[in-house]
Amino acid sequence: MVSSLKVAAAVAVAALVVALPAPATADEVDRCVAASEKGQKDRRAGRLLDARSAFLVCASEKCPAIVRSTCAEWTEQALAAIPSVVVAVVDPDRRDVVDARVSIDGKEVALGRAVNLDPGPHSVAVEASGFEAHAQPIVAREGERGRSVVVVLARRPEKQEPPALAPQRESNVPTLTWVAGGLAVAALGSFAFFGSTGRARAGELRDTCSPACAESERDAVRTRYIVADVSLIAAVVFGGLGVWSYLRAAESR
Repeated sequence: MVSSLKVAAAVAVAALVVALPAPATADEVDRCVAASEKGQKDRRAGRLLDARSAFLVCASEKCPAIVRSTCAEWTEQALAAIPSVVVAVVDPDRRDVVDARVSIDGKEVALGRAVNLDPGPHSVAVEASGFEAHAQPIVAREGERGRSVVVVLARRPEKQEPPALAPQRESNVPTLTWVAGGLAVAALGSFAFFGSTGRARAGELRDTCSPACAESERDAVRTRYIVADVSLIAAVVFGGLGVWSYLRAAESR
């Protein structure tokens, strides 16, 4: 009977020894202590997300019990203090923009999901097709969970097409008409100049030396009249050519 009790007691002690966690090694203890110190330093600096990660390390089963229990308590405190925001994106009519792309501090986040942040200032950037890109600063407050951040996007103005230029109308006057008309005008000018100066010079001769005027002076007057006559004939010819070319072009249209 006594031997049976000894065997049962030995089995119970062996089972208890197996169930107890193995003592932490020196390296593991050092790692746990370092994590707890880092977590406290991050928490004091406002880096609550890093502090929570460090506290989770020193709260693991491999750490000594006193360190583990303290870090577990600090983990709960850090979780309670970490702020979170939920970004909503709407158009000017306050309707959801479901294809919006949201990033906080340059890191893309899920639209409509709570995002944990460290306390302090942050930048929310939003882009969506058909809307102007938008950046909005926010301040995450310690302990404030599930804060709603609503971003209202402005519609991107539609591109204005430049006004269509009125088609240039082709000239109905052929080039030959313009050239002939120009020559006719020049010839008329020549006719008017030489005709008027010839008459003026002839009048001077009648008043001063007629009928004994020098032959050279009479030839100069005659030359002016001849140039005037030729110019008049050229004006008629070029004018007729211009009219003919215009009428022919009009008939072909």
